[in-house]
Amino acid sequence: MFQQALRRTVTPKLAKALTPRATAAMMTIPVAAFGGYNAIKMNNPSAFASTQTNIEHGGLTPADFTALTVSKIDQISADSSVYYFSLSSPTAKLNMPITSYVVAKADVDGEAIFRPYTPLADAEGEMALVVKTYPNAKMGSVFKSLQVGDSMNFKGPLKKFDYTPNQFDHVTMIAGGTGITPIFQLMEAMTANTDDKTTIHLLYGSQTPQDILIKPLIDKMVSEHPTRVKVSYYVDRSDADWDGLTGYITPEAITSVHGAPGNERSKVFVCGPPPMMNAVCGPKGANYTQGVLGDSALGKLGFNESEVFKF
Repeated sequence: MFQQALRRTVTPKLAKALTPRATAAMMTIPVAAFGGYNAIKMNNPSAFASTQTNIEHGGLTPADFTALTVSKIDQISADSSVYYFSLSSPTAKLNMPITSYVVAKADVDGEAIFRPYTPLADAEGEMALVVKTYPNAKMGSVFKSLQVGDSMNFKGPLKKFDYTPNQFDHVTMIAGGTGITPIFQLMEAMTANTDDKTTIHLLYGSQTPQDILIKPLIDKMVSEHPTRVKVSYYVDRSDADWDGLTGYITPEAITSVHGAPGNERSKVFVCGPPPMMNAVCGPKGANYTQGVLGDSALGKLGFNESEVFKF
């Protein structure tokens, strides 16, 4: 089940570093796929265009959609499952660049539906996606109907942001719920590079302490890089054992860790469900572009679009 799925896909170095207690705790939490709550309905698939060359990644290319076959499905809760898709060979890998994702395509009642997902890890021979079926979610319903042997179309990997080591002195990562996946991918790449001196402060909001995804991995990163990585956990509803912060990520919380806007050597990265994105940085624009900050928290604080990146 999901315990086996996590062992097969989690980064080996971090998995070995976790204590048995931490590993057991992590295995009770679904590591969520990247993306908003609703499938992306688009008339312009070129919004997912990439500047990468057309190189195969386990059978996928960034330029065209390719059908991958479902090899296994592990249900991890009433509305969530890990879907495994076979790559071009048992030893093939996606070779995902940092801050990259794949796009799923499906036809729903004659309408083309597209949605981005961040695979769990770069495993051999397979691509693993965690998908949660939300009410009235078209793409989630398509995934839920899949059976072993069925196929689905994907393209990728596609890059979201071209990160260069030491491009910034400091970055503030703001994540909500399932949005931790691409945020952590970038944090892991930054801390793995010993030449990269960028400091990181993660503000991570969840509904309850039990909903904090991959917390053991995040905490391990903090313990290994105490001078570079700091984390502030926020929950909507706390319990008696909670020693973190309760409430929403406020404008004051952002400026307290990031400083004032206008610093070209700093950047804010944001990813989370639509309500959080709307409040913190504003929604994305048409055809999945970055959009404007508007009257969001960052907009009211005086940040401009060049200082913020929305995953």
